[in-house]
Amino acid sequence: MKKLNLVLGMMLAGATGMAAADSLYIAADGNVEVGKFEVKQPVGSHAAFKFTVGDKYWEIKQNADTGRLTFFYPGGGATTASFKFAPQAQENLFRVGILAGDTVDINGKLVVNNVQIADYVFAEDYNLPTIEEQAEFMFENRHLPAVQKGDKDMKANIDVMANQMAMLEELEKAHIYITQLNDTIKEMKAELAEIKAASK
Repeated sequence: MKKLNLVLGMMLAGATGMAAADSLYIAADGNVEVGKFEVKQPVGSHAAFKFTVGDKYWEIKQNADTGRLTFFYPGGGATTASFKFAPQAQENLFRVGILAGDTVDINGKLVVNNVQIADYVFAEDYNLPTIEEQAEFMFENRHLPAVQKGDKDMKANIDVMANQMAMLEELEKAHIYITQLNDTIKEMKAELAEIKAASK
């Protein structure tokens, strides 16, 4: 159906002139199109915008103190904050689909909280496979034990942090194996030196 065209002819406060023609459209189905939409609040008050469907809603709120823009769901309380933008962020710090349609580009540090580090490998009760067991598994299965296996095309959907921790676990295991091998080599060198000394 044809949209209802409302031309805002009200005088703007403190300005001379009219609002631009076609600034506001209200369609027969209730959809509204606005040329520019601005939410203004007095200094010290949070500015907010809300999207509601039934009893569920998203709220976008600008913090009056920090200027931070926060997306909330479902109730808008501090404990349900889902995503935040800080005004101190540098330009192009976070970009989605800019360089390519499937690209997320982070120009800076990515900090992930509450990640378990794989240092449990060094605990006395850690069940470390022998070098032979490790070798048998990785050559038979064609991947390291802690790391997720790919499909026939060597692709997989992965949890990035879990995968990073798995690789760290395997790296720490490798260093233990290196230490074990180094100790064995030193023992063999010492035994060889004794044999050479006794044969003189």
